[in-house]
Amino acid sequence: MAKAESENVSDILVGRAAVDGTAFALLYDIYYERIFSYCVGRMRLRQIAEDFTSATFLSAARNILKFRGKTRIEFANWLYAVATAKINSYLRRKQTIEKLMATEAEIQAAKAQSPQPEAVTWPMLHNAVLKLKLKEQTVITLRFLENLAIDRIAEITGMMPYAVHITITKALENIKMFDTGRQFEDTVKKLGIDNTPDAGHRERLRTKILMAFNVPDRNKYRRFLYLPAGAIILIAAGLLVWFHNFGSIPPEPRRIVKPSKRAAEVNPPQTRQLGLGQQEGKTRLEKIKQLAAEKNISELLKILESNDMTAKMLAAKYLAELTDSNATDILGLVSPTEKQADLNKPTTQKIEQRKVLPIKAIDKRTRLPLAGVSLRIYPGGQKEMVEGVTDANGQYLPSLPAEAFNQLQINAAMKGYAAMKIQQYSTVTRQETILFEMTPVMEIGGFVVDEQLKPVENAEVKVRVDWDSNSELPMVNTDEIFRTDVNGIWRCEGFPQDVCQVRIMVTHPDYTRQENYQSAIAEQLENFSYLTVLEKGIAVVGRVLDWEQKPLPATVSKGAHFESQNSATCDANGVFRFSNVSSGTEIFTAQCVGAAPQIQKADVGPNMPPIIFNLEPAKTILGKVVDINNTPLKDADVRVSSWQGFSSLNFETKTDANGFFRWTDAPADEVLFDFYKPGYMKISNFGMRSENDYVITLQAGTDET
Repeated sequence: MAKAESENVSDILVGRAAVDGTAFALLYDIYYERIFSYCVGRMRLRQIAEDFTSATFLSAARNILKFRGKTRIEFANWLYAVATAKINSYLRRKQTIEKLMATEAEIQAAKAQSPQPEAVTWPMLHNAVLKLKLKEQTVITLRFLENLAIDRIAEITGMMPYAVHITITKALENIKMFDTGRQFEDTVKKLGIDNTPDAGHRERLRTKILMAFNVPDRNKYRRFLYLPAGAIILIAAGLLVWFHNFGSIPPEPRRIVKPSKRAAEVNPPQTRQLGLGQQEGKTRLEKIKQLAAEKNISELLKILESNDMTAKMLAAKYLAELTDSNATDILGLVSPTEKQADLNKPTTQKIEQRKVLPIKAIDKRTRLPLAGVSLRIYPGGQKEMVEGVTDANGQYLPSLPAEAFNQLQINAAMKGYAAMKIQQYSTVTRQETILFEMTPVMEIGGFVVDEQLKPVENAEVKVRVDWDSNSELPMVNTDEIFRTDVNGIWRCEGFPQDVCQVRIMVTHPDYTRQENYQSAIAEQLENFSYLTVLEKGIAVVGRVLDWEQKPLPATVSKGAHFESQNSATCDANGVFRFSNVSSGTEIFTAQCVGAAPQIQKADVGPNMPPIIFNLEPAKTILGKVVDINNTPLKDADVRVSSWQGFSSLNFETKTDANGFFRWTDAPADEVLFDFYKPGYMKISNFGMRSENDYVITLQAGTDET
């Protein structure tokens, strides 16, 4: 086992090691056992461990001038880093891993020597470690076999300390033998791994180091000797090719014989005379056949709307083959009115008009169609959901009522791909075929800690992926909430690989709330190196009193916009409390039944005084909502949008059967309201006061019209 160095100050021996072989040899004597122990932990086999120990010190001796450290800890870290680089380079080959794996006979022999046959043995543990990623192998060995601190491991590997924590946690999960690092460490101590070096090897290596000290490795310069020889060979080959071409005989030109004018008159070119109708018919059918070969469903659907019955039947035939359906059903769905006209029977029953909505799913990277994509379609005005699955061509052709196309929502999902959705409210910008470009997923995650870098458990993490700004195009659906475990780690297994921008919001009730999403780098999320530091806020207390200085059971909200999670209710004494508030200027709003609301700005900081609200008697705001014919509108939505420049008031209601609404806890000054009812245009920021009666007129239509 390696012992922790205490000399973390400038050392004369380290300073002289760059120019004095004897000083370097003394450092070799100090750190030989530690590097050998590390190599044994990584390679298990003593012979191979000795080879890598030799390679590490010989490389360090030849490249000592590149070392810039001044302390023994820095020198030891450098040796660990050199050994790690050489070992990881060796282990990148699959054959090497198989060679190092302990055989069943070795495992059984180790069990026989163990006092507890069912216990974990060193060959078993090493086999499990070899199956990890190289970075995880390195960190696990340095932490539990070499007993190094997290900060030192971070310096050796070039990782951040929190990334080391994450890597250790993932490695223990992948080994699946231990629940905690403590169990792993206790098991290593019980194994009694033989890492005592051989005295003979130590002395032989010491002699080699003194001979190789500060002498560059000649092998790395050998490749430069090949450059002149290679250049000469290339020049000679070029000259041979040039002389060969120069001395070759050009091919004899072919004679092109043109037919004489007389021969052309005697044998004119043969032409086939076709009628115009026959020629057009042939071109039309060939075009349909070509569209079917190209799987152009949208153009085939257009042909079904033409008056050419032959073309319609052929198009229906190809559509049936492409969609595994019946040609008769396709003709009946697309042209129900013509079928009714052919029957020539008058009827008063209204025929439901239906349309085919082509949907296609492809892999975004390969552009190949995806079969088996589950689709959920929510047509506008329809209570029932339509479900379907894409075929072998990645297509699905649902038949929907025509009125359903005015508002549409489709969700697409498939294992191994990011879920997608599309919401369309207008047929003006709708494409003929809705295309879902499905993106493969990967696992991402991060680490949440407090200001002392201790893990924060049960933090709530929201991930938002920004794609195209057009909301009526298919987009990735990432409306999930993730939580951190006991180690402060959160994971998302369905994250899309190709993203434009990622934003993260992390919240916890015991820490200051993040008001906005924070930008994140996808590479950090993929490597589990994205760190979020939560800060403990400042406690804010206050009291709410009425005009007679009596306590009120008011609700006090924090922030310029009302959110229920940012509000507190006063106790029987009118006292409210916020545990974690960020320092700086903050907005607080107090509301209570029977009292007018009040807003206060407060400078949040340590030792701040309590916030005191003195509410005045409430006012009443009355209004009536009607249409352009002065007909009262029932169940129209009424809500406060702004007051004194903030959206912190919480009031919303609906109009009664006569179109009236009333707010009896209003302030004396002007308040801005929003009015909305389905089927009518919305009115925003309509100013109202308590001393006036108002009639609000809504016009029929939508915001788009």
